[in-house]
Amino acid sequence: MNTKNKLPGKFIPFYVNLSLLFDSAEVVFILHLVDMENMKRNGYNTAWSRDFVLLKMNLGIRLFERCVKRLISIGLLSRILKSNKYIYTLDMEQYEKLVGIFTITNDIHKMKSFCDTVFVEQKKKIQDITERDLKELRRRPR
Repeated sequence: MNTKNKLPGKFIPFYVNLSLLFDSAEVVFILHLVDMENMKRNGYNTAWSRDFVLLKMNLGIRLFERCVKRLISIGLLSRILKSNKYIYTLDMEQYEKLVGIFTITNDIHKMKSFCDTVFVEQKKKIQDITERDLKELRRRPR
């Protein structure tokens, strides 16, 4: 077995409350992006073609583009054109902030209401979530 080319483990923690904000395709997309960021951190080149990324994620082009648009709109993803190729980067700091937000309460009704209000109605980015917003989540009635 060639251990030199062995990839890092492919286990990615799944935060169940992600499904309160994202649909299943977006969750799969995020998990693959987390995997890509882990690979980058371990020195692997992840500047893959879009076709390869689509194959890896098992997504069609329209679904892929919808996921990209959604994640960019809430500040989780950046897309940079480099040498006729888009480079997609998950903002791990914002992802970790989002995961932290999801740990504030176990009440899924409160969390769903918070996500709908802040991300859908107010169209805030994760970066724009304030301590005041989080305080509101903590005391939000059911």
